[in-house]
Amino acid sequence: MRRLLDYLSKPEALCAIIWCCMLFFAVQASTEGLGYIFGPLERFDALFRDKYSAHIVLVRTHAVGAVVALCLGLFAFVQETRRRKVHALMGRLYALGVVIGGLTSLPMAWMAEGGWTNRLAFLLQGSFWLITIAIAVWAARSKKFRLHRRFMVRNYALTYSAVISRLLLTGLQESGLTFQEIYPIVSWTWVLGLAVGEWWLWYSAQILPHRKR
Repeated sequence: MRRLLDYLSKPEALCAIIWCCMLFFAVQASTEGLGYIFGPLERFDALFRDKYSAHIVLVRTHAVGAVVALCLGLFAFVQETRRRKVHALMGRLYALGVVIGGLTSLPMAWMAEGGWTNRLAFLLQGSFWLITIAIAVWAARSKKFRLHRRFMVRNYALTYSAVISRLLLTGLQESGLTFQEIYPIVSWTWVLGLAVGEWWLWYSAQILPHRKR
């Protein structure tokens, strides 16, 4: 018991707890999301049904790319997967998922309901998603690994925003708000995700100075 308490008092324990929680919500969101996207078209909310049905291949391609990135991204930050060959393979697959998800998100942004503010939010998110992965890949190929890590954290923060928006959507719906009222808020959730990513970069630099960054 004492060893357990000693471990839980270390910053590494907080990292492990956060990672496990993130993995749980990522898997939950992925399984539910894929079941929804690949299920009967009647399951789509009436607000999106006509547009999504007309572009179902685009929507499903986006979902697959995003899920690959969402699930693989977490393991790229685990120390044991940082062996060169394993990490490089996971990184390539992750980047492929982001590129597929990012490129398909741009035309999907134009289909967003709620006016130009929602469309702008999704266009910016998709653009930053592609830009940050491009910088991260360039930094890795240039052997600028600290820069690579920082932009991978930012990129994954954008990836994980899908989970944050899902949790926020569920919570706000429980409060009695309608989907039309919630959607403009949820569309900008990626800004919160980026803020959390920047906090993590600060935290790992200040609290975990002995770890490689």
